[in-house]
Amino acid sequence: MAPTDLDSDTTLTNGTIAPEGQPKMQTETPVLTENVAMVTEGDVSEKTATETVHPEQTAAAETAQPEQIVPTEAAEAPAELEVVVIPEDERLWKIVEEDPSKFDTFGELVKVVEKTNDLEKIRKVLRFLLSEYPLCFGYWKRLAGHEKKNGNIKECTDVMEQGVIAVPQSHRLWTYYCNEIMGRGDIEATRKLFERASEVIYNDYKAHKFWAKYLEFEMEQASVSKDYSVVQALYTKILSTPMQQLDLFWKKYKGFAVNHTVKSLCTPEDLQDLENRPNKVKEHNARRAKIIATKEERKKEKERLELERAEKEMIPGEEDDADDMDTKDASEDEDPGEELPELTEEDQHKFIMEKQEAHYTNASKEKSEVDSYESGISRAHFHVKPLDEAELVNWNNYLDYIDALPASEKNARKQNKLYERCVVAAANYPEYWIRYATFMQKMGNSQGAREVFVRTCDIFTKKRPEAYLAFALFEENQNSLDAARSIYKKVVEKISPLLLEAVVQYANFERRQNSHVKAVAVYKQALDRYLSLFLVLDRCRCEYVGACSETGI
Repeated sequence: MAPTDLDSDTTLTNGTIAPEGQPKMQTETPVLTENVAMVTEGDVSEKTATETVHPEQTAAAETAQPEQIVPTEAAEAPAELEVVVIPEDERLWKIVEEDPSKFDTFGELVKVVEKTNDLEKIRKVLRFLLSEYPLCFGYWKRLAGHEKKNGNIKECTDVMEQGVIAVPQSHRLWTYYCNEIMGRGDIEATRKLFERASEVIYNDYKAHKFWAKYLEFEMEQASVSKDYSVVQALYTKILSTPMQQLDLFWKKYKGFAVNHTVKSLCTPEDLQDLENRPNKVKEHNARRAKIIATKEERKKEKERLELERAEKEMIPGEEDDADDMDTKDASEDEDPGEELPELTEEDQHKFIMEKQEAHYTNASKEKSEVDSYESGISRAHFHVKPLDEAELVNWNNYLDYIDALPASEKNARKQNKLYERCVVAAANYPEYWIRYATFMQKMGNSQGAREVFVRTCDIFTKKRPEAYLAFALFEENQNSLDAARSIYKKVVEKISPLLLEAVVQYANFERRQNSHVKAVAVYKQALDRYLSLFLVLDRCRCEYVGACSETGI
């Protein structure tokens, strides 16, 4: 990384900076020369010395009584001291720049630079941190907050947009983003963002705060427009989600629905059903009336014919030409059914409630199936600290459950969502990324599998060989031989040069391509590396034996 205001020129082993041109000190205790004081920020003291300070002298000085020096006019004035101060932010920056895996030091550095209120420094540190740990949603919020504090509204929006792209499964980051846009008063932009977020968050078990904020926004708009159909549609989506607080939202919905008319509650689909209902009732009752009228007319005609036969002294039932009138009309045996009443306001309200209750019932059933798995997730967000063994076992069991669901578009979406949640919490575990990529491949999504491998190898497990080796085998199966060879080469040369398993897999790959000469070369290069290591170890052993002999150990 190019040097910046956080970079230092030369750093001593104890954290102090040597003036330009002065060589690095390799000793634990710095050499202090006359007229120069070496200090760190927050602890500036002046010292002079004409010779090296040894640990024995330091210990003796600590036990001796301090000498009381009373300055007098006659005393010779000490030479002016040059003080070299190491700012704390520069010291911490040097550490994380050399080793970004020091996450705790990153946290300390952020706190230090935030106290300076120097936006450029804050940007630099947070950008670097987020390039290494993009799943830390809290730092995206902090960077956006600093941009907003400095009046950079566009930059604030850009940061939040980058954040939800980097960690789309964070319902807390989406909630923060939506709340920020909502505060600007742009109703349409806020609604579009909430809709977009709801599609990504989908069935997240613990996203109730997001849904509550979404409801709050739509209720505010409906209180002005008096049109609660959007709120009704949002409740339909919420009550279809198997989330932790599902029962609470059902209770809230019942309180909401009882205080509003059916017309104000109806979604376009509900309204169409209710508008069609009167027409269906009229059609049914008109048809019923026609059947009854036809039967009455037929009955009267039979009575007339019987009367005519009696007048002619004919035996009733005797066949004659008049019996042609006895043929039945097709509608005579048709059941007219019961007369349907028009729907009252109460009936319509009941109709709407029954539809929502059906959504709630189905979601409750799904929720009960995953409650035990969800309760075993104590840390759903990313952290560098390892997960407990019990939590890892729970993730495996949860993934086994979701993998076993019948094939359907809805279940495929559930499966993808759970895998994405898993690789956030377990981002440092290559086995979960490999499992996710394998799942994508089984679903016929080879490009999706490749993207999963790229994500973990480039960012999350870039120093671990496991995902690389699985990625290489995947590319070989996709007949991308150059890509596979490049991955193997990176593992054996940079990631894990001494990993025998990687060497064997690389060589076997070349053998499968009938490149036996290349396979031999892979082994030859590995032997050269091992030999170099052996020579180093042998030299170390000799030095160790010599040191022991000198000290009599």
